[in-house]
Amino acid sequence: MFAVILVVCFVNCIGTRLLALVEGVIMVLRLFAFLAILIPMVSRAMCTAIRSHGRDVFATLTNNAGWISDGSSWFIGFARSANLAVIGHDGPAHLAEEVQNARTVVPWCMISTVILNGTLGCAIVIAFSFCVVPTIEDTLTSPTSYHFMEVFYGAMGSAGTAGMTAVLIVLM
Repeated sequence: MFAVILVVCFVNCIGTRLLALVEGVIMVLRLFAFLAILIPMVSRAMCTAIRSHGRDVFATLTNNAGWISDGSSWFIGFARSANLAVIGHDGPAHLAEEVQNARTVVPWCMISTVILNGTLGCAIVIAFSFCVVPTIEDTLTSPTSYHFMEVFYGAMGSAGTAGMTAVLIVLM
């Protein structure tokens, strides 16, 4: 953790010329990590009979959070699962004073960020939902207390779980 803080302080304070390079590397790493998690989950869901059915993924609503209406439960679950809060649409607004032609560039960046991150977020949520087997209750009562690890384990076994979790930890 301290190494991450030192790298961030170094890049932001001393190595400002490296900032664009570091951000580009992080973007490429994020894309490869997305593919490294998505491809095994989709291939498992497509190539095996052990997967959730489409009706379970798209038509079954489970309100375990105690919301009064199922509609509220669905909307809050969707907004949270698709990462709408951290989709990155506000990033370009913080850089508006430093960009040339901000009137055109900033809105274009906001819209493209929402489209890109929204598409990637929905793809991973759908793939993840197809890998929740045999039931959501089994996933929620996982002995690890980390539900995503139970889904990874169901999708790829113990070695795949270790690899996928390592990818997430490294990128955090």
